Amino acid sequence: MDWLVFLSGYLRTIISFKIVLGFLAAASGQSSRTDDIQLALRRTADKLLRISGDESSRIEVKQDQSNGEWSIHLNAHFNYDSLPEILQSSLDQYQIKEPYTVQIKRCDDHQMELGYHQFDFLNTGSVPCAGRDLSDACRYILIKFVQSESGKGNHQAAMIVGLSLMFATALLSFFFYRRKRLRVNIPQSLSLEEPIRIGGCEFYPETQTLIHQHQTYKLTFREAKLFNLFASNPHQLLDRDFIMKEIWENEGVMVGRSLDVFVSRLRKKLAIDPSIQINAVHGVGYKMEIAR
Repeated sequence: MDWLVFLSGYLRTIISFKIVLGFLAAASGQSSRTDDIQLALRRTADKLLRISGDESSRIEVKQDQSNGEWSIHLNAHFNYDSLPEILQSSLDQYQIKEPYTVQIKRCDDHQMELGYHQFDFLNTGSVPCAGRDLSDACRYILIKFVQSESGKGNHQAAMIVGLSLMFATALLSFFFYRRKRLRVNIPQSLSLEEPIRIGGCEFYPETQTLIHQHQTYKLTFREAKLFNLFASNPHQLLDRDFIMKEIWENEGVMVGRSLDVFVSRLRKKLAIDPSIQINAVHGVGYKMEIAR
């Protein structure tokens, strides 16, 4: 299954890389668009002032990011009739394609005096209220870009794709983590040893290792021999003499109490798996029972 781990890691890396690139591209594209809009509006303001013979007045362009509005504050008189053509040509020059509305507002109370939609100019070549004389009172130009339905759809589709990729990456990461956890907690030396499976545990006699829930536990030499004996005879009553002969034969004198001590120690370690019980039969011996 190593190829599966490799594949999941590879896909996880590729998807993460694409997501990062996508966000960087989106951020870069948004920043570039903002700069282009500001340059287009400054070009518009400069040409309006020059038509009025003004080559020195300050030009101030402001952006309201919350609603997509831009404002041009000229602090000088300008010709409204020249605005539609100059604004459209400036936006075309910087390849700003979104539709927009234009409002001429008073500086003191922000009331709209004149205005039009881009479609008015593109469809007829003229705009409402053209030819009107304006006093020298302070006014500013408000441009609001209106996102088209197709643009909204593209944005929503991009969001869905991005979220889907992030979800897929999260799933692959979780899968990779789970497999890694399984592999890390099992000693390398066990890979060549066939385990004895009892209840929810795997027991490796040669290395005296007990594994439960992907966690590894080491048994002592005596505990391992005792567990191996019980695991080899599940649901069978083993009398005390038989157990002591199998575990302590040819190892000198021992007292019967030693068996009870080691059974008690083994029970404590097997508490990790409630499906395995070592039950005592008074006066006879012990039996390992595994819940089915």
